[in-house]
Amino acid sequence: MPFVYPVLGSLVLLTVVVDIVWSTLSAAGGGPLSRRLGRLVWVASGRFAGAGPLVLVATAVLWIGLLWAGWTLIFLAAPEAAVAASSGEPADFWSRVYYAGYTVITLGLGDYVPSTPLWQQLAVLSAAAGLVFITLGVTYYTAVLSAAVQMQQLAAMVRALGDSPGAIVAGAWDGDGFNGMASVLTTLASHFALHARRHLAYPVLHYFRESDPQDAFAVQAARLGEALYLLDHAVAAEHRPPSGPLRLACGSLQDFLRTLHGSFVEPAEEAPPTPDLAPLHAAGVPLASEVRLDAVRDERRLLLALVRDSRYRWADVSGAN
Repeated sequence: MPFVYPVLGSLVLLTVVVDIVWSTLSAAGGGPLSRRLGRLVWVASGRFAGAGPLVLVATAVLWIGLLWAGWTLIFLAAPEAAVAASSGEPADFWSRVYYAGYTVITLGLGDYVPSTPLWQQLAVLSAAAGLVFITLGVTYYTAVLSAAVQMQQLAAMVRALGDSPGAIVAGAWDGDGFNGMASVLTTLASHFALHARRHLAYPVLHYFRESDPQDAFAVQAARLGEALYLLDHAVAAEHRPPSGPLRLACGSLQDFLRTLHGSFVEPAEEAPPTPDLAPLHAAGVPLASEVRLDAVRDERRLLLALVRDSRYRWADVSGAN
Protein backbone atom coordinates (compact mmCIF):
# COMPACT_ATOMS: atom_id res chain seq x y z
CA MET A 1 0.00 0.00 0.00
CA PRO A 2 2.75 2.56 -0.74
CA PHE A 3 0.26 4.79 -2.59
CA VAL A 4 -1.67 5.31 0.67
CA TYR A 5 1.29 6.99 2.35
CA PRO A 6 1.53 10.07 0.10
CA VAL A 7 -2.24 10.54 0.23
CA LEU A 8 -2.28 10.44 4.03
CA GLY A 9 0.87 12.55 4.20
CA SER A 10 -0.62 15.18 1.90
CA LEU A 11 -3.79 15.34 4.03
CA VAL A 12 -1.74 15.77 7.20
CA LEU A 13 0.37 18.50 5.59
CA LEU A 14 -2.68 20.30 4.21
CA THR A 15 -4.31 20.26 7.65
CA VAL A 16 -1.29 21.63 9.50
CA VAL A 17 -0.47 24.23 6.82
CA VAL A 18 -4.04 25.56 7.00
CA ASP A 19 -3.78 25.73 10.79
CA ILE A 20 -0.41 27.50 10.75
CA VAL A 21 -1.41 30.03 8.08
CA TRP A 22 -4.79 30.66 9.73
CA SER A 23 -3.14 31.21 13.12
CA THR A 24 -0.20 33.34 12.04
CA LEU A 25 -1.42 35.35 9.05
CA SER A 26 -5.13 35.83 9.69
CA ALA A 27 -6.58 38.76 11.64
CA ALA A 28 -9.14 36.25 12.95
CA GLY A 29 -6.37 34.00 14.25
CA GLY A 30 -6.48 30.60 15.82
CA GLY A 31 -6.66 27.71 13.38
CA PRO A 32 -9.11 24.88 14.12
CA LEU A 33 -6.43 22.57 15.53
CA SER A 34 -4.50 25.08 17.63
CA ARG A 35 -7.69 26.67 18.97
CA ARG A 36 -9.00 23.31 20.22
CA LEU A 37 -5.58 22.35 21.57
CA GLY A 38 -5.35 25.64 23.45
CA ARG A 39 -8.68 25.09 25.16
CA LEU A 40 -7.76 21.50 26.00
CA VAL A 41 -4.45 22.53 27.59
CA TRP A 42 -6.17 25.41 29.42
CA VAL A 43 -8.76 23.11 31.01
CA ALA A 44 -6.42 20.16 31.59
CA SER A 45 -3.83 22.36 33.30
CA GLY A 46 -6.38 23.66 35.77
CA ARG A 47 -6.05 27.17 34.29
CA PHE A 48 -2.84 27.73 36.23
CA ALA A 49 -0.74 30.88 35.90
CA GLY A 50 1.67 29.43 33.33
CA ALA A 51 -1.05 28.14 31.01
CA GLY A 52 -0.41 30.74 28.30
CA PRO A 53 3.24 29.79 27.64
CA LEU A 54 2.27 26.12 27.99
CA VAL A 55 -0.32 26.53 25.21
CA LEU A 56 2.33 28.14 23.00
CA VAL A 57 4.72 25.23 23.59
CA ALA A 58 1.98 22.67 22.92
CA THR A 59 1.06 24.47 19.69
CA ALA A 60 4.69 24.44 18.53
CA VAL A 61 4.95 20.73 19.27
CA LEU A 62 1.70 20.12 17.36
CA TRP A 63 2.82 22.05 14.28
CA ILE A 64 6.32 20.57 14.12
CA GLY A 65 5.04 17.09 14.88
CA LEU A 66 2.41 17.19 12.11
CA LEU A 67 4.87 18.62 9.57
CA TRP A 68 7.29 15.86 10.48
CA ALA A 69 4.61 13.15 10.35
CA GLY A 70 3.26 14.36 7.01
CA TRP A 71 6.64 14.35 5.30
CA THR A 72 7.51 10.99 6.87
CA LEU A 73 4.42 9.47 5.27
CA ILE A 74 5.35 10.98 1.90
CA PHE A 75 8.94 9.71 2.11
CA LEU A 76 7.61 6.21 2.88
CA ALA A 77 5.99 6.06 -0.56
CA ALA A 78 8.99 4.74 -2.52
CA PRO A 79 12.38 3.10 -1.81
CA GLU A 80 14.21 5.82 -3.76
CA ALA A 81 12.75 8.58 -1.56
CA ALA A 82 15.61 8.12 0.91
CA VAL A 83 18.71 5.97 0.51
CA ALA A 84 21.94 5.75 2.47
CA ALA A 85 24.46 8.17 0.95
CA SER A 86 27.36 5.73 1.47
CA SER A 87 25.80 2.50 0.18
CA GLY A 88 22.72 3.47 -1.80
CA GLU A 89 20.59 1.06 0.24
CA PRO A 90 16.96 2.18 0.83
CA ALA A 91 16.39 3.57 4.28
CA ASP A 92 14.26 1.59 6.73
CA PHE A 93 11.20 3.00 8.50
CA TRP A 94 12.95 4.73 11.40
CA SER A 95 15.67 6.07 9.14
CA ARG A 96 12.97 7.70 7.01
CA VAL A 97 11.42 9.22 10.12
CA TYR A 98 14.86 10.59 10.96
CA TYR A 99 15.42 11.78 7.39
CA ALA A 100 12.06 13.55 7.25
CA GLY A 101 12.73 15.27 10.57
CA TYR A 102 16.11 16.70 9.73
CA THR A 103 14.89 17.73 6.27
CA VAL A 104 11.92 19.65 7.67
CA ILE A 105 14.11 21.52 10.14
CA THR A 106 16.62 22.14 7.30
CA LEU A 107 19.47 20.51 9.22
CA GLY A 108 20.80 18.78 6.12
CA LEU A 109 23.01 16.08 7.66
CA GLY A 110 23.40 14.24 4.35
CA ASP A 111 23.72 10.65 5.57
CA TYR A 112 20.46 9.85 3.73
CA VAL A 113 19.62 11.38 0.35
CA PRO A 114 16.89 11.14 -2.32
CA SER A 115 18.03 9.12 -5.32
CA THR A 116 15.80 10.42 -8.15
CA PRO A 117 15.03 13.94 -9.44
CA LEU A 118 11.40 13.78 -8.24
CA TRP A 119 12.37 12.95 -4.67
CA GLN A 120 15.17 15.49 -4.76
CA GLN A 121 12.64 18.20 -5.58
CA LEU A 122 10.32 16.98 -2.85
CA ALA A 123 13.20 17.07 -0.36
CA VAL A 124 13.86 20.69 -1.33
CA LEU A 125 10.14 21.45 -0.95
CA SER A 126 10.05 19.91 2.53
CA ALA A 127 13.07 21.95 3.62
CA ALA A 128 11.58 25.15 2.19
CA ALA A 129 8.24 24.45 3.89
CA GLY A 130 10.00 23.83 7.19
CA LEU A 131 11.96 27.08 6.89
CA VAL A 132 8.87 29.14 6.03
CA PHE A 133 6.57 27.70 8.68
CA ILE A 134 9.13 27.66 11.48
CA THR A 135 9.86 31.32 10.70
CA LEU A 136 6.15 32.09 10.76
CA GLY A 137 5.86 30.34 14.11
CA VAL A 138 8.74 32.29 15.67
CA THR A 139 7.29 35.59 14.39
CA TYR A 140 3.86 34.62 15.74
CA TYR A 141 5.20 33.79 19.20
CA THR A 142 7.09 37.08 19.37
CA ALA A 143 3.91 38.99 18.51
CA VAL A 144 1.87 37.03 21.08
CA LEU A 145 4.35 37.69 23.89
CA SER A 146 4.43 41.39 23.01
CA ALA A 147 0.62 41.50 23.09
CA ALA A 148 0.62 39.68 26.45
CA VAL A 149 2.93 42.32 27.94
CA GLN A 150 0.69 45.10 26.62
CA MET A 151 -2.33 43.32 28.09
CA GLN A 152 -0.61 43.38 31.49
CA GLN A 153 0.11 47.09 31.05
CA LEU A 154 -3.56 47.74 30.31
CA ALA A 155 -4.54 45.83 33.46
CA ALA A 156 -2.09 47.97 35.45
CA MET A 157 -3.64 51.16 34.02
CA VAL A 158 -7.10 50.12 35.21
CA ARG A 159 -5.77 49.00 38.59
CA ALA A 160 -4.25 52.44 39.15
CA LEU A 161 -7.71 54.02 38.87
CA GLY A 162 -9.12 52.29 41.95
CA ASP A 163 -9.48 49.00 43.82
CA SER A 164 -13.20 48.60 43.08
CA PRO A 165 -15.72 49.87 40.53
CA GLY A 166 -17.13 52.31 43.08
CA ALA A 167 -13.66 53.56 43.98
CA ILE A 168 -12.90 54.24 40.29
CA VAL A 169 -16.04 56.36 39.93
CA ALA A 170 -15.57 58.11 43.26
CA GLY A 171 -11.92 58.87 42.48
CA ALA A 172 -12.88 60.56 39.22
CA TRP A 173 -15.45 62.85 40.90
CA ASP A 174 -14.06 66.35 41.49
CA GLY A 175 -16.95 67.68 43.57
CA ASP A 176 -18.68 69.23 40.58
CA GLY A 177 -18.49 66.61 37.85
CA PHE A 178 -16.20 64.21 36.02
CA ASN A 179 -14.30 66.93 34.20
CA GLY A 180 -11.05 65.01 33.92
CA MET A 181 -12.67 61.73 32.93
CA ALA A 182 -13.10 62.37 29.22
CA SER A 183 -9.42 61.97 28.38
CA VAL A 184 -9.10 58.88 30.59
CA LEU A 185 -12.09 57.24 28.92
CA THR A 186 -10.77 58.07 25.45
CA THR A 187 -7.36 56.58 26.28
CA LEU A 188 -8.85 53.42 27.78
CA ALA A 189 -11.22 53.07 24.82
CA SER A 190 -8.27 53.17 22.43
CA HIS A 191 -6.35 50.55 24.41
CA PHE A 192 -9.35 48.23 24.76
CA ALA A 193 -10.21 48.52 21.06
CA LEU A 194 -6.64 47.55 20.20
CA HIS A 195 -6.68 44.69 22.70
CA ALA A 196 -9.95 43.37 21.25
CA ARG A 197 -8.27 43.18 17.82
CA ARG A 198 -5.20 41.49 19.31
CA HIS A 199 -7.34 39.02 21.22
CA LEU A 200 -9.13 38.15 17.99
CA ALA A 201 -5.84 37.72 16.11
CA TYR A 202 -4.12 35.87 18.98
CA PRO A 203 -6.74 33.83 20.87
CA VAL A 204 -3.96 32.31 22.99
CA LEU A 205 -3.92 35.61 24.94
CA HIS A 206 -7.00 34.33 26.74
CA TYR A 207 -4.82 31.74 28.46
CA PHE A 208 -2.27 34.15 29.92
CA ARG A 209 -3.21 34.27 33.58
CA GLU A 210 -1.61 36.06 36.55
CA SER A 211 -1.24 34.43 39.96
CA ASP A 212 -2.20 37.69 41.71
CA PRO A 213 -5.84 38.57 40.88
CA GLN A 214 -5.07 42.28 41.12
CA ASP A 215 -2.63 41.95 38.21
CA ALA A 216 -5.07 39.92 36.13
CA PHE A 217 -6.52 41.40 32.98
CA ALA A 218 -9.81 39.52 33.44
CA VAL A 219 -10.32 41.09 36.89
CA GLN A 220 -9.37 44.59 35.78
CA ALA A 221 -11.48 44.40 32.60
CA ALA A 222 -14.50 43.42 34.69
CA ARG A 223 -13.74 46.17 37.21
CA LEU A 224 -13.54 48.79 34.48
CA GLY A 225 -16.75 47.47 32.92
CA GLU A 226 -18.59 47.80 36.21
CA ALA A 227 -17.25 51.33 36.67
CA LEU A 228 -18.41 52.30 33.18
CA TYR A 229 -21.87 50.89 33.84
CA LEU A 230 -22.06 52.87 37.10
CA LEU A 231 -21.12 56.06 35.24
CA ASP A 232 -23.71 55.34 32.57
CA HIS A 233 -26.58 54.07 34.70
CA ALA A 234 -26.04 54.97 38.36
CA VAL A 235 -24.75 58.55 38.28
CA ALA A 236 -27.40 61.24 37.86
CA ALA A 237 -27.77 62.00 34.14
CA GLU A 238 -26.80 65.68 34.41
CA HIS A 239 -23.52 64.80 36.14
CA ARG A 240 -22.28 61.99 33.93
CA PRO A 241 -19.06 62.31 31.89
CA PRO A 242 -19.41 63.56 28.29
CA SER A 243 -21.47 61.05 26.35
CA GLY A 244 -18.97 60.76 23.48
CA PRO A 245 -16.00 59.39 25.47
CA LEU A 246 -18.30 57.30 27.69
CA ARG A 247 -20.00 55.70 24.66
CA LEU A 248 -16.60 55.13 23.09
CA ALA A 249 -15.28 53.36 26.19
CA CYS A 250 -18.42 51.23 26.56
CA GLY A 251 -18.29 50.34 22.86
CA SER A 252 -14.64 49.25 23.06
CA LEU A 253 -15.38 47.06 26.06
CA GLN A 254 -18.36 45.58 24.22
CA ASP A 255 -16.14 44.86 21.21
CA PHE A 256 -13.79 42.91 23.49
CA LEU A 257 -16.69 40.97 25.00
CA ARG A 258 -17.84 39.97 21.52
CA THR A 259 -14.49 38.25 20.93
CA LEU A 260 -15.14 36.15 24.06
CA HIS A 261 -18.75 35.18 23.52
CA GLY A 262 -19.05 31.72 22.03
CA SER A 263 -15.34 31.20 21.43
CA PHE A 264 -14.16 31.20 25.04
CA VAL A 265 -17.01 31.77 27.49
CA GLU A 266 -20.76 31.63 27.61
CA PRO A 267 -22.63 34.22 29.72
CA ALA A 268 -23.14 33.23 33.33
CA GLU A 269 -26.69 32.28 34.24
CA GLU A 270 -26.94 35.19 36.64
CA ALA A 271 -25.62 38.73 36.65
CA PRO A 272 -23.12 39.71 39.35
CA PRO A 273 -24.39 41.70 42.34
CA THR A 274 -24.76 45.45 41.96
CA PRO A 275 -21.45 47.17 42.80
CA ASP A 276 -21.09 48.71 46.24
CA LEU A 277 -22.25 52.34 46.06
CA ALA A 278 -20.75 53.32 49.43
CA PRO A 279 -17.66 54.99 47.85
CA LEU A 280 -19.96 57.10 45.65
CA HIS A 281 -22.06 58.17 48.64
CA ALA A 282 -18.92 59.00 50.62
CA ALA A 283 -17.55 61.14 47.78
CA GLY A 284 -20.88 62.94 47.32
CA VAL A 285 -21.46 61.68 43.78
CA PRO A 286 -25.08 62.48 42.78
CA LEU A 287 -26.91 59.28 41.92
CA ALA A 288 -29.93 58.54 39.78
CA SER A 289 -33.22 58.11 41.61
CA GLU A 290 -33.13 54.40 40.84
CA VAL A 291 -29.91 52.50 40.28
CA ARG A 292 -30.60 49.54 38.01
CA LEU A 293 -28.17 47.82 35.69
CA ASP A 294 -30.73 45.72 33.80
CA ALA A 295 -29.82 47.43 30.52
CA VAL A 296 -26.34 45.89 30.66
CA ARG A 297 -27.28 42.59 32.27
CA ASP A 298 -25.98 40.50 29.34
CA GLU A 299 -22.63 42.34 29.31
CA ARG A 300 -22.27 41.88 33.06
CA ARG A 301 -23.05 38.17 32.76
CA LEU A 302 -20.19 37.88 30.25
CA LEU A 303 -17.83 39.72 32.58
CA LEU A 304 -18.76 37.34 35.39
CA ALA A 305 -18.15 34.36 33.08
CA LEU A 306 -14.75 35.76 32.07
CA VAL A 307 -13.68 36.13 35.70
CA ARG A 308 -14.85 32.65 36.59
CA ASP A 309 -13.26 31.05 33.53
CA SER A 310 -9.92 32.52 34.63
CA ARG A 311 -10.40 31.00 38.11
CA TYR A 312 -10.83 34.29 39.95
CA ARG A 313 -13.62 35.38 42.29
CA TRP A 314 -16.05 38.21 41.71
CA ALA A 315 -14.90 39.54 45.08
CA ASP A 316 -11.56 40.26 43.39
CA VAL A 317 -13.43 42.61 41.06
CA SER A 318 -15.67 44.25 43.64
CA GLY A 319 -12.89 44.74 46.17
CA ALA A 320 -14.81 42.85 48.85
CA ASN A 321 -12.77 41.24 51.60
